[in-house]
Amino acid sequence: MYLNSRFDQSDGTGRDEYGEVRNAGSEDEFVAVKGSYSWVGPDGVKYTVNYVADENGFQPTIEQGPGGAVPSAVVASLLG
Repeated sequence: MYLNSRFDQSDGTGRDEYGEVRNAGSEDEFVAVKGSYSWVGPDGVKYTVNYVADENGFQPTIEQGPGGAVPSAVVASLLG
């Protein structure tokens, strides 16, 4: 089974997600997801978080457009 979801808004906010059931029918069945979400911050910079969420947990990487560094609060909230 595969799952797919995507949306984009005119303000630069968006999400794209793809998931699949792994180990279907077993005790170890789970959904693995690969995706991204993005937004334009108050500083005018577009931020994108690409991620994989699977048996190894949530694994994000952050990209930014030109014009600024990724705010430390954003990094801290993603990495826990």
